[in-house]
Amino acid sequence: MLRPLFLSLLVMGVSSYSIKDEIVNPSNWSPSAKWLGFTGSLVGGYWCVTQLHAYYCAPSGFYGMIQTALLMSSPVCRTFVSVLSNIDSIYGAVWGGLFLSSMSFLSDISKKFSKNTQKGYD
Repeated sequence: MLRPLFLSLLVMGVSSYSIKDEIVNPSNWSPSAKWLGFTGSLVGGYWCVTQLHAYYCAPSGFYGMIQTALLMSSPVCRTFVSVLSNIDSIYGAVWGGLFLSSMSFLSDISKKFSKNTQKGYD
């Protein structure tokens, strides 16, 4: 008796819920949401590749040390290391860009304040 009720509630719940197009389309996101989404995807990608590398290329234990010696220069493990290095470079560039953009924004604000202050004394 509960099974049909559960299935009908599940179907009604899924059909009544719809995601707005503004949320799904990244071109409608604010710049800070885009930055957070991109940075979050970089962090998630780095974590996933690190877990894959640790599982396949460098498992724990004595057997893992032997497996690491055999697989360290395999194409899969080298690809994992290359992807990790590239994600690290991009992540550093993203934070550097955020820092420089913040400095530029603060500089523009200070210029506007200094122009307003000079107009007040003239």
